[in-house]
Parts: sequence; structure tokens; C-alpha cells
Amino acid sequence: MSIGPLNEILVSITNIILKSDVNATAFPDIDLTDFDRWQDDLLQSARQVYDHWHEDNDLTEAGLNQFEATFSSIFTPKEKAQ
Repeated sequence: MSIGPLNEILVSITNIILKSDVNATAFPDIDLTDFDRWQDDLLQSARQVYDHWHEDNDLTEAGLNQFEATFSSIFTPKEKAQ
């Protein structure tokens, strides 16, 4: 399988976010450079995971951590109940 289908899914998800209410607070710039950078970070980290999935190294884990951190930068996790 190529990375193409995964990229299309991520672009679809992020474009839905772009058209949602989240966009107004997360990416206030009219030129959307922050959104483009955010979307590119997601695509790059997904590519890293894809490329190294079957290897025995830390690159897959680093890619997964970056992917999660990139999403968390917009969708701030709720504080756990104390």
C-alpha cells in the first residue's frame, strides 16, 4: 500500500477541521499559513510512521509522538479529574 490513501484521509480530516468552529480560534490568520504548517506537520509525522513501521527503531515511536503532539496543539486534552 502506498502512503497516498493515508495522506488523503489526513487531508480530508484536516479540511473538515478547517471548515469547523475550531478553525476560528486555532488558526486565526487569514492567509492560513499556520493551518498549512499544522497540516504539513501531521503529514510528515504520518509519513515517518509509515516509512519505519516495520523497523526496529525509535523513529516510529517518535513519529507517533509528533503526530499526537501536533493534534494536541489544537485539540487541548481535558484535564483529568483529580
